[in-house]
Amino acid sequence: MDLAAVAPASQAADDRPAVAERSDPAAQSLFEQALRRLSGYKDFQARFVESSESRAGSAAARESGQVYFRRPGLWRWEYTDPERKIVTIRGREAEIAIEGDPQVSRYDLGSGDGPSGVGALLAGGEALSRSFAAFFEKGGDPQTPVLRLDPLTLSDDYEYVLLRVRRSDLAILEVVIVDPGGNRLRFQFEDLRPDRGLSDALFRFTGSGAGGPPSPAAPSSGSGRP
Repeated sequence: MDLAAVAPASQAADDRPAVAERSDPAAQSLFEQALRRLSGYKDFQARFVESSESRAGSAAARESGQVYFRRPGLWRWEYTDPERKIVTIRGREAEIAIEGDPQVSRYDLGSGDGPSGVGALLAGGEALSRSFAAFFEKGGDPQTPVLRLDPLTLSDDYEYVLLRVRRSDLAILEVVIVDPGGNRLRFQFEDLRPDRGLSDALFRFTGSGAGGPPSPAAPSSGSGRP
């Protein structure tokens, strides 16, 4: 589990001229439409599958579960297979609770100086689009095109992001984070249900950890941060 990959985003810089110069206008427009649609949801839940693949082609075990989001900045990633665990994020703090382990870990995700994590994309908002130049990947289904998102500023954590969008309802079906080493972290989503009226209780920390301040560094597999 890479906490950096599911962390929320800070506000993106306004860089319209650079985006217009470097992007495909049609791809950028679709990207902005999808982000605008997501930003209109007060909350949502969806099923997800997370998997990783090294540059050499070796794949790690897939994990799956449910993700829940409520504004502003509340996340619950509930893994059910193969290991049951819950990752709760409240703003810039996160907690990981693994079934059968009495120790609950708490982490400080940092202040954040740019868009970060698949959560940034799922939360939506047009401001994020100004951090990436979008292009269409060749081939594939025109009804579910894949956008390649190139960051406008260099990052040590990710090289680019692939985003599969369904045109009919602007749903994000897949996010692939590609790091500078060529390793990939893939999230696939389905059955997204918005505006569920999710309770704050769903996103509470358990309070059963070791106590004291959170650890200053979150665990990361080095898979990148969109």
